[in-house]
Amino acid sequence: MRIRYISLLILLTFLLPFNCVAVFAEETTCPQIGAIRWDAWHGKMSEVGKYEEKILSDIKWHYRLPFCTILTDQGISIECATEEAMGKEIEYAFYANLDYWAFVVFPRNTAMSQQIRLFLMNKEREKVKFSLIIPFKRWIPKTYQDTNSYFLEFIKQDNFLKYRNKPVIFIFKMEEEALEEIWGGHEGFQKVLNDLEEKIISAGLEKPYYVLMGFNPEKTAHLARVFNFDAVTTYAVHCGRRGTYEELRKCAYRWWERAKKTGITVIPIVMSGWDPRPRANTPAPWQSEVYKRRAGEIFYTKPKPEEIADHLREGIRWAIKNKSPFIIIYAWNEFSEGGWIMPTLIEGDERIKEIRKVILEECKIK
Repeated sequence: MRIRYISLLILLTFLLPFNCVAVFAEETTCPQIGAIRWDAWHGKMSEVGKYEEKILSDIKWHYRLPFCTILTDQGISIECATEEAMGKEIEYAFYANLDYWAFVVFPRNTAMSQQIRLFLMNKEREKVKFSLIIPFKRWIPKTYQDTNSYFLEFIKQDNFLKYRNKPVIFIFKMEEEALEEIWGGHEGFQKVLNDLEEKIISAGLEKPYYVLMGFNPEKTAHLARVFNFDAVTTYAVHCGRRGTYEELRKCAYRWWERAKKTGITVIPIVMSGWDPRPRANTPAPWQSEVYKRRAGEIFYTKPKPEEIADHLREGIRWAIKNKSPFIIIYAWNEFSEGGWIMPTLIEGDERIKEIRKVILEECKIK
């Protein structure tokens, strides 16, 4: 964990024989800083990968293509699910001084889980810690025990993200309606958490540090309290209208403040952008009707690398002031949705460089 020394020196003068002055440095910790991963960047390996290639093939979106894309006369081929590409991603994240990646977890042996497998097989994986973002609907009544056993395989890894020795788990998009419909209410889902915790403790680990991800801060905080979770955050945020990146940044800040008023620990979300227009003309089948309708209507201007870095600076200072143990960036690689810091084919690693500067400055890394 990075130690940051605040520039407040407390000078206490005592009436001692030698008129000694005792000098104390107030010590605090910089939050652990991570980024969301949504790993659809494997091209022809899945229908999702094919879809992403298709919608980003328009030349006006080429500036978003990840560095592991091949451009040919026939079109584009996104090939990030390789050992070589994962090795480069680890080096980029390490260079940026990111502490962790939060992987949206997908079922075993699917193309969407290929990149987390490549990460865990990489000999340099210890350079970056990792956590899981578990979509609430990954759990279903008939198979939740097997699903928890699958999650445990990740949680047992030495470089799994921890806070005070507790494995950190993000749970995404839990809603009252789904709790009632799928589990018959809160008590029904509590048995899922009990089973997961029993498995984790049996593996010699401590009970998890849960972070609930939701779009509405008040509703998310309420459910976090119902299940005795530790903190809240969101996957992404916008203000429901198009605007500038500065306006998007203010939307994020308002989310932090709204969540803070609930009294629960808040993990600030730092937005690297929001612009899902590539998905507007060819909506993805997994997207809601509301999302499909708004994809071409709600977007924000593309930020400069230093603007993203300034937003992160603001997030670090807010987190220190409010004793938040983590920051999460949207996102490492949400290219078609408009949020990324991973280096791209055309624009390179400028975002990573600016993020590195801010973390070095604000966290006083030694």
